[in-house]
Amino acid sequence: MWDSMIENVKFEIYKKEKRPTFEVSLFYKVINEIIMAHWAKNNTPLQYLAHSLNPSEDSTKLGPHKNPEVSSERMKCFRRLFLNIDDCLCG
Repeated sequence: MWDSMIENVKFEIYKKEKRPTFEVSLFYKVINEIIMAHWAKNNTPLQYLAHSLNPSEDSTKLGPHKNPEVSSERMKCFRRLFLNIDDCLCG
């Protein structure tokens, strides 16, 4: 979904500029950097959650449940997903 959105933005910019897709568009480059920065900023808790659910096999690292940064970001992600405490209680 994310990749197709970026491709649609690129297509529309290049169409408006009447430029072939193999050429470089400075406007597209700036827009792409803005979109990527926004995505990285908003999805940091989600990335930490993904890491905590699928940690690497490196034995020198702390487990995700023992890493305070990963735990903190995981809780931020859960708070965003479940705005109301009743939403996350089962039964």
